[in-house]
Amino acid sequence: MPPLTPPGSIPPAFKRFPPISELTLADIPGVITLFAFENAFLLPYGSLPLNVTEAEAISLVDQALATHRLLGIAQPSTPFSQFLSQQGAVLPQPATKDEVSQKPLKASSHLIRDTHPSADNNLNDLHSLHNEDPPLYPLGCLYPIGCLGRISSFKERPDGSLAIILTGVIRFRIIREEPHPHHATCRKAYIDSSAFGEDLTLAPLFHMNKTTLLAALQHYCQKHHFECNLPALAQLDNFSLAMLVPTLFPFPAEIKQWLLQAPTLTERIHRLQIIFEGQSR
Repeated sequence: MPPLTPPGSIPPAFKRFPPISELTLADIPGVITLFAFENAFLLPYGSLPLNVTEAEAISLVDQALATHRLLGIAQPSTPFSQFLSQQGAVLPQPATKDEVSQKPLKASSHLIRDTHPSADNNLNDLHSLHNEDPPLYPLGCLYPIGCLGRISSFKERPDGSLAIILTGVIRFRIIREEPHPHHATCRKAYIDSSAFGEDLTLAPLFHMNKTTLLAALQHYCQKHHFECNLPALAQLDNFSLAMLVPTLFPFPAEIKQWLLQAPTLTERIHRLQIIFEGQSR
């Protein structure tokens, strides 16, 4: 007769994966499901909302929810439109405003809003895994460094689609990629996070001159037609501000990647200030 499980304990096969605050490098899997998006941006401690509507993508999210709840996010190193033009292919249509209108969480538009006449603020704060012509990125087309995200919130809609929020956990280096047999925007990736163990620190030490950063941000917003709720930003603590500000602006992919690959949080803040000051002149 098999041994009985003590009352109140969880059978080993169903043991809960550690919460983010208790994760160690030993908990980070070596093989993950990796989603590739243009302009997707996830930082350790940050968050990324996703609309998941395509059946295969929903299945992959369900698999993650049943195990470690981790998904990888990486950016293409070559813009997809440029890749397609090189191949002589037809550019697939992006998600329309209607396709991304149901947002999984309140957008940060109350802090930063693009006031330029050509801006479409409904598309700036959400990435969508939609089911019409998903972009197919070739293997080796991604930046080598991505960020692993934990599914920290999800909601299933009546039509079966999912609204999820990823919370950034740790960066990783892509060792090898394999295409997914049924989904164009994702692949299986073999990763190594050993160089980024400090990302798991709950209260990393960093230096930031809040006044200087907000002044540079304000000048940047004025030059580039962004409406900035400076009082609301000023009320944030330094750590929250450092996590939020890099995600508020539609920076080009190479700038986002430069921020992601900063070795420390202090260096990331320094690079952010360089961006604000350099593009405000």
